[in-house]
Amino acid sequence: MDIAAELGAAARELGFEALGAVGVGGLAGYLGRVDERERAIPLGEGAYAFLRGLADPARLLPGARSLVVAVWDLERYSVPEGARGLIGRNYLFDCRRNPAAPESAAIAGLTALMGRLGLRCLQEEHPGVAPMRWAAWKAGLGIIRRNNFFYTASGSRKHVAAWAVDRELESPPGALPPPCPEGCGRCAGACPTGSLSGPYVMNMRTCASYLTTLAAEVAGEGLCRALGGWLYGCDACQDACPFNRGGGGGGEEFPGLAEAVLHAAPERILAADLAEIGRTLGRKFFYIGEGALHRWKVNALNVIANAGRADLSAAVRGALADASPEVRRKAAWTLARLEAG
Repeated sequence: MDIAAELGAAARELGFEALGAVGVGGLAGYLGRVDERERAIPLGEGAYAFLRGLADPARLLPGARSLVVAVWDLERYSVPEGARGLIGRNYLFDCRRNPAAPESAAIAGLTALMGRLGLRCLQEEHPGVAPMRWAAWKAGLGIIRRNNFFYTASGSRKHVAAWAVDRELESPPGALPPPCPEGCGRCAGACPTGSLSGPYVMNMRTCASYLTTLAAEVAGEGLCRALGGWLYGCDACQDACPFNRGGGGGGEEFPGLAEAVLHAAPERILAADLAEIGRTLGRKFFYIGEGALHRWKVNALNVIANAGRADLSAAVRGALADASPEVRRKAAWTLARLEAG
């Protein structure tokens, strides 16, 4: 059995849906796609710098010659009560920073096997080894659909893990799912902020997931209204896709998730201090960094305003005295909307 085949067999035993390998030459063409996106949505060089860096695995692992890519199916997990429509599913089931997650053990097992097989490899805890979706596509594990998500035959609820290795490895492609139907635009039609404006065209700066996680500033009123009930992340384009199952009822409980979701209730966020938010939400949902934990309160206020939760008016009034000016401004905006009915 060659190395790629041995890794594939081990991956399936460890619980991965599939594993493939592709030479770093498989990244050819990726930078051209980044250039196309920048021409379609010119956000400035800084917005695309990180994406360009992903095209060269050797910057992190000198001598990198191939990418090993494994896909973990997130449909195995159940969405806890109260989390659907509030927190994006890929964030709910993110194994990074959670050593108790089954995928974390599987990643560690594959990494150890690569070492025993004599491979020098790098598997990062955070994205940076490669453009994950592109690498999974080029490794023959699935396709990228018009909503920019990677799909296997069972849908897009996946986590992609990748390793850069110092050996030429290739694996035969598996059976690919059918392409998007001609004329289908359900994903773009479902995008709440209009960020997904066409096939493969997405403005990252107005994406609901970006606005609720990584944005440096609070969005304007129109975008805030468009976010609806999303507190952290968004599933709209994936939920609308006919190639996704209903999802969220896999029956397996993701470790520690039920408790984290309890702390994500908007009224609970408003009542918590930043230390508690960092302890209960910040460690798992880490895209909102330690220095921006007040944004949880901003997001919670937005959810309350969009839901018309007049029963929480007292809690919103309490936020008018918050230490953060962003929270105070958002609380005043929320209160005005609640009072206007």
